[in-house]
Amino acid sequence: MIAGLPDHVHNAARIRYPMVRVDWMRKGHQSDTSQRGDNRFVRVSWDEALDLFYQELERVQKTYGPSALLTASGWQSTGMFHNASGMLARAIALHGNSVSTGGDYSTGAAQVILPRVVGSMEVYEQQTSWPLVLQNSKTIVLWGSDMVKNQQANWWCPDHDVYQYYEQLKEKVASGAISVISIDPVITSTHDYLGRDKVKHISINPQTDVPLQLALAHTLYSEKLYDKNFLDNYCVGFDQFLPYLLGEKDGQPKDAAWAEKLCGIDADTIRALARQMAGDRTQIIAGWCVQRMQHGEQWSWMVVVLAAMLGQIGLPGGGFGFGWHYNGAGTPGRKGIILSGFSGSTTVPPVHDSTDYKGYSSTIPIARFMDAILEPGKIINWNGKSV
Repeated sequence: MIAGLPDHVHNAARIRYPMVRVDWMRKGHQSDTSQRGDNRFVRVSWDEALDLFYQELERVQKTYGPSALLTASGWQSTGMFHNASGMLARAIALHGNSVSTGGDYSTGAAQVILPRVVGSMEVYEQQTSWPLVLQNSKTIVLWGSDMVKNQQANWWCPDHDVYQYYEQLKEKVASGAISVISIDPVITSTHDYLGRDKVKHISINPQTDVPLQLALAHTLYSEKLYDKNFLDNYCVGFDQFLPYLLGEKDGQPKDAAWAEKLCGIDADTIRALARQMAGDRTQIIAGWCVQRMQHGEQWSWMVVVLAAMLGQIGLPGGGFGFGWHYNGAGTPGRKGIILSGFSGSTTVPPVHDSTDYKGYSSTIPIARFMDAILEPGKIINWNGKSV
């Protein structure tokens, strides 16, 4: 990575200088917007670019107020400083208030439901250390998680230290000490790395993960493989979930035979998976990709339900986690102070301190900002409220 940094800075595809659309240079906000995409750009100095940015910021803030300014994006470079969206938010916050965004593109559904299920966002929490998993787990279920591929690029500065544990996992899989099951429509890089003939691949039809989860839960319950003591002492709501699982509400038990038709996985394989997960210490390693489907919060919730039924949450090498593919998760952490990045806000009061949003919301979900532009004033439901 270090050897590649000069190429990153001086790459031919990089825009090295401020560039402004010609028509904008001539007419500013009154320019012909139909020329976007066709109009040529001209290079300007940094002073000119900053002046243009300030003039437009001033015009919009004075004319329309904070409801017309949105500090939203997801672009940046790896590292603690190069968070372009954070820097933009700081710049605009010094000038005046604006519309902010909530949530993110990575875990939009999971981060909304999981605080209501387990009390924290979970997707960005510390994961069980790999030494504990390697020592205690007998079965690892990779559910939409491709750690070997995704750990190559991280949010902060990756040191790739976690790959030493993937090597140890590969050795344990080869020796039969740990069984790995990959639930995924495709063979992942992690599956390939650990060994195609060593990893059990359950090829599931896309977006049918919840039926599979329900069928696993049904098998655990009907075969008395679940941990009733754990549910009674550490969980609430199982009695409300059970009637749906057993089909008492709609006449359809969510059993393996029912799921087979939806998931493309034969019922015997589903039952065998449930028995294996209940048979010994099982670590569920869930990714973020599955929760990006419609109603992705249901899948996230069911990961926790399955782990609770197994009764291994809190035990070394058991339970669930949603962040194993991210930022070296599972690597034993240092105890020293970690340098934080720059916040998107400052303690300096803005020049324009208007809080009149003209009836519009001051915060919107980040994935809906284009809808806010296309349908201004439309009311939508988000995270249990209307915005």
